[in-house]
Amino acid sequence: MLAPVGGIVLLAATLVMVLKLYQQNRQIADDLQKIKEKLNIVETDDFNLPNEVIEEELEREWNEHKNE
Repeated sequence: MLAPVGGIVLLAATLVMVLKLYQQNRQIADDLQKIKEKLNIVETDDFNLPNEVIEEELEREWNEHKNE
């Protein structure tokens, strides 16, 4: 008779833990976003850069290393 009640309690406890972790994860993400805004950090998508931008960056790095 206690087994069904125990299962329900276990399920409820698991659900509470998952929801709490989700809430904490959202809070951390919000805090991280606020820190990025305060420090003026801009995320760039380095994997989808146009070829011109990549070539300019490589040329700039090449010239910097050549002048050393």
